[in-house]
Amino acid sequence: MTTSPHIPPDDPAELGARFVNLMLDSADPDLLGRDYWARARTALETALTAVTFPEAVSVMARKLQIGGALSAETGAGIAAIGAVLAGPAYLPWAGECRRDAVYVTALARIARDERRETRRAAKEMA
Repeated sequence: MTTSPHIPPDDPAELGARFVNLMLDSADPDLLGRDYWARARTALETALTAVTFPEAVSVMARKLQIGGALSAETGAGIAAIGAVLAGPAYLPWAGECRRDAVYVTALARIARDERRETRRAAKEMA
């Protein structure tokens, strides 16, 4: 999944994975603990019971123990997703991603692993 950080993908599951990764980018890994991905999945499931996307962002931040503001990159990505999910688009997306939370989280994990490998390869070439 090679998506610009500020242009959300069209596929609902990929958009959900992007949301998960953006939120994880602002989370403290030490606070997330050893069961990192299970926690991300349950945070997503809980967040997507919200009625609006802004509320979902706040719930997800609370569940991931994100204190204070989101990082600048996360904020920009969240704003882009929020623009896509404005109005009636949010609830169908939230329902689908909540139903498929295990799959969405797996996509997020794959994308995160690919991102890490890309960074590692770039460091080795430098």
